Amino acid sequence: QKSAHWISEVNVKIESEVTEELINIQSVEIKLKEENEISDLMRHKRIHTGNNLYKCRQCSNAFSKKRCLIFHQRIHSGEKPYQCIQCDKVFSQNSVLTRHMRTHTG
Repeated sequence: QKSAHWISEVNVKIESEVTEELINIQSVEIKLKEENEISDLMRHKRIHTGNNLYKCRQCSNAFSKKRCLIFHQRIHSGEKPYQCIQCDKVFSQNSVLTRHMRTHTG
């Protein structure tokens, strides 16, 4: 009977530790979600305040995301790194190539 009581205490301790660990994981997940939301909010605020971090050196355009600046700079450079394998047309953005590929499949 003493060993049964000891096993019960161990089970309670393990359950308590597992519960505590789950709570810690959930609080970290919540914190990460909040940080992402804050980051998104800050980026969105820059749209309205004009404090965009990524400015084009060739014109007056500015962007809140680096990838948007990179896409924009391809307008100035004429760079079109995405090529259709069926008709050899080239595009500055992969998403435009993807949309174009649908013209070949009907």
